[in-house]
Amino acid sequence: MNPCPLDAASATPATRVLCATTRLAAELRQRHGRLQAAQGRKSWAALDCCTLGQWLAALRQQWLLRGTVPLPELARTPLSELQARELWQRLIAQQLGPEAPLLFDLPALAQSAQQALALQFVWRIEVGAPPLAAEAQQYLIWRSDFLAHCAAQGWATVEQLDAATVAALAELEHAPAGPGWPQRLLLAGFHRLSPLLNTLLQQLQRLGLQVQNLADEPVAERIELRSYPDAAAECLAAAQWAQAQLAADAHSRIAIVAPDLRALRLPLHDALQDALAPELLHPQRAQVPPPFNLTLGAPLAEQALVGAALALLQCLAQADALEQRDIGLLLRHPYWSAPEEALARAHLEQQMRSELPARLSLEQWLAWAAAKPESPASAQPATPAWLQHVQQLHQLAASAHAASRLPSQWAALLPSWLEQAGWLHGRSLSSPEYQAQQAWLEALDELGRLDACSGPLPLRGWLQRLRALCGERIFQPQSVGQPRLQVLGALEASGQRFDAVWVLGLQAAVWPPPPQPNPLLPYAAQRRAASPNACAAVQAEFAQQVQQRLLRAAPALWLSWPRSEGAAPCQPSPLLAGLPGSLSDLGIVGCKSTAAAPVRQAAGATEHAAPPNLHWSALALRSGQALAARETLDDAWAPPMSAEEAARGGSALLRAQALCPAWAYFQYRLAALGLPEASEGLEPRQRGSLMHAALAHLWLELKDAPTLHALSAADCAAAIERACRSALDAHAAYPLPERRHTLEQRRLHLLLQRWLELERRRSSGFTVLGIEQNQEIELAGLSLKLQIDRIDQLDDGRLLVIDYKSSQRIDTGNWASQRPSEPQLPLYAACATLPQGPVAGALFAKVRRKEPGWAGLVADAAAKPHGAACYDEPRSRQRYPLARFPTWDAVLQHWRERLQALATEVRTGDAAVRLADPALLRHCEVLPLLRLSERRSQWLALLAQPPALAPQHPARPPHTP
Repeated sequence: MNPCPLDAASATPATRVLCATTRLAAELRQRHGRLQAAQGRKSWAALDCCTLGQWLAALRQQWLLRGTVPLPELARTPLSELQARELWQRLIAQQLGPEAPLLFDLPALAQSAQQALALQFVWRIEVGAPPLAAEAQQYLIWRSDFLAHCAAQGWATVEQLDAATVAALAELEHAPAGPGWPQRLLLAGFHRLSPLLNTLLQQLQRLGLQVQNLADEPVAERIELRSYPDAAAECLAAAQWAQAQLAADAHSRIAIVAPDLRALRLPLHDALQDALAPELLHPQRAQVPPPFNLTLGAPLAEQALVGAALALLQCLAQADALEQRDIGLLLRHPYWSAPEEALARAHLEQQMRSELPARLSLEQWLAWAAAKPESPASAQPATPAWLQHVQQLHQLAASAHAASRLPSQWAALLPSWLEQAGWLHGRSLSSPEYQAQQAWLEALDELGRLDACSGPLPLRGWLQRLRALCGERIFQPQSVGQPRLQVLGALEASGQRFDAVWVLGLQAAVWPPPPQPNPLLPYAAQRRAASPNACAAVQAEFAQQVQQRLLRAAPALWLSWPRSEGAAPCQPSPLLAGLPGSLSDLGIVGCKSTAAAPVRQAAGATEHAAPPNLHWSALALRSGQALAARETLDDAWAPPMSAEEAARGGSALLRAQALCPAWAYFQYRLAALGLPEASEGLEPRQRGSLMHAALAHLWLELKDAPTLHALSAADCAAAIERACRSALDAHAAYPLPERRHTLEQRRLHLLLQRWLELERRRSSGFTVLGIEQNQEIELAGLSLKLQIDRIDQLDDGRLLVIDYKSSQRIDTGNWASQRPSEPQLPLYAACATLPQGPVAGALFAKVRRKEPGWAGLVADAAAKPHGAACYDEPRSRQRYPLARFPTWDAVLQHWRERLQALATEVRTGDAAVRLADPALLRHCEVLPLLRLSERRSQWLALLAQPPALAPQHPARPPHTP
């Protein structure tokens, strides 16, 4: 087939361009229009473009309207993809029996069977003769049931109708008359022709139709190969490249292409917004469209407006057994109830997390919320809107659980129910929000067409299908105008034309794509048919064809890949080895391969580096305006503490300051705390409090080591039982059912019994002088409140400071460092006011059923319990060398100085994001505020700047990203 150029496509009348994708069809129409306008034409006929499926569907429609259907199969009603999958799922469940939902993933099985049938019709895959694998045997049974049911109901899948349409054309002796029949057909964007399409083209040529390929554009004149440390750096480089390209030419059309766009969508979107429009972070600009079009949207379920509707339906469907997190999601959702009551709902959620169990009914929650004395319901004469909406939701729950309904009935009822329950109450929608609402209503309408395929469903079953549909349906708001920057997948970009293109993510694990054969069809049959995803050879050939078209997408082309993904190294795609130029230095940053042809540049174009301003966030949020170049902001320092400001957190404040000063500032000075998570029974923190209380009651009774050693086994068990009972009775704030109360008491008893066995093995006698002593100390001008769990006095008069821990992971190894990350015991030992006597050690008591023990440091062997480190032992010299710590008093002095330095940092306002290891922040409640990934991107951008343009920071302590 001789290729035909695009400018000659409309020269012959009745020419139709058959495109592989709808996006390519739209692009060719626009490109054809630009060509006609460039030739001076004032008006022209639009290019006739459509996809194969659209043309075959239009052909069937014409036959039906004229009453000249060649085959009876073409008169069947087409099933939508959702309808076909629902029918597959129902028939598979019937075959597998009533236990099938518990043993199998029925939606996944139905999807695989649906894809297998489509592959058989389009790629002519034959299952073959027995013996067959169990999966193929089951599929043949399911396929027989599916096809028989469709024939009985007069239904057919789209692929089945397309195959019947091609078969009908084979029965024709002459080309059909009518306006929809072309004289010439041009193929655009097809990388592989399926057997069905090959048969169609043969029949069209037999009927006198001229078939040609649309001519490809010339290969890029400039090709550059680059690699980057990881995907984040690669996305950042592509964003800065796009910024420079758009600034160099005001009329250029550029594209960023990613073979695995789904995986890179979020980091690429963030990098582009940071580089091109950071001012969009301002709340007032949240609905302003970005200066680029990312073709792959997010699942409809991830749209906030749709998420509110799903959260309401979840509360309606699970009204008798709600999870507390479902209620919390509803309370803080901006698209539910009155927006002005958001603060009152937030306070209500905070109280709910502390006072209610993890699971409860909607009726129980409603009774609790209405009875709260501090709730808006009692503080105002009128009932707040949120309480009215919850009451309405509770009334609707009875109707929702009354009986099963057809999907169409649910689809008709739920919009009005959602409105009554407060969805979108008092809101005016922006354009993207309105589009999301329409997409939601379309999903409801599509689900409502499942009556004949599913039958009546309970609300939970219907909601399960709705949630799955919204999770699969990709939503992308329509962009305003035609942005000059397009972000596309590899297939979407194939066949399009731009001024410059960057293709990123070309590592070997992604390009060619890994094979994914259908699990229900024999693998050998799929390989023989060379069907999509069948094997590595098929995927390699497919990727090679796509890449050849991408090389023709623009005169200048940049190709890149990351050298690592997480901790794993990445290799460049083997398909890059066939490009012109030397590729021997693949994998080196900035390596290039440029073709011999000269590089075309726009007239007057100059190099534009990305603005050196990298810390733009705060100024953007304040002003909402674009930032001026070379303007920096150092956010590593907070205001110093005033004399009136009280320090929160005690030793935890110093621990956070040692690990990351910004953590200490956000959590303990600004009081940015995470909400507690509800759990069944007691939380780990509550169990720890009970353990502390039980040990306190026990040692108030025992008092010293001689008493412990003198106890008989029965007396010891009785003392432990009394201590456990007293602890549980004193903590009545944790109401437990009787069975859980018994189990918790038994757990405490075993825990204390195991611990006392360890206490009996201590080499030195001791007397407990202090239990849970509260103190307030001043450290470098910082006032701290402390609670010391226990103070022991040894037989020689020296003191041991002890703190109880239930965790196995306790880091005491860096007590000799400049920033001790576990400063609690050093603070008690070196800075607190203790009874008379020298301090002989600081110990963590690891009170655990498995592997209990001691951790910490003592002065000598006389004070050492089993498991603790001893200052004068040779193995401690690596951490406490004699040059720095000649005596035990030097260790205490080191602790005192280091803790005073941390306190000084807190008081003077050091709030830098400075940390040695992000893994140490696993218990940080304000981790999102640290913006570690953003700071890493900014750091990479800073390293990429020329030295002359790099921003100069004030002379203050450095903060490591």
